[in-house]
Amino acid sequence: MNYGILVVECDDMYQIIGAVDSKDEASELAREYERTARIERDCPPEGFVVTRRDDAGRYTVREMLEVE
Repeated sequence: MNYGILVVECDDMYQIIGAVDSKDEASELAREYERTARIERDCPPEGFVVTRRDDAGRYTVREMLEVE
């Protein structure tokens, strides 16, 4: 895992979606989550955070696409 971990967070709940090797993979995983998330059970898709391995920054998927 070279890039980061995709997590969805809301309030005090975190859902780890998966480890990703690139921003393209993170974006693909985020889109898949948006398609399959159930509102009554899952965090809202706007809560995506990518914790990148090469820095301590936390980015939403949309912000992350602009970082690199």
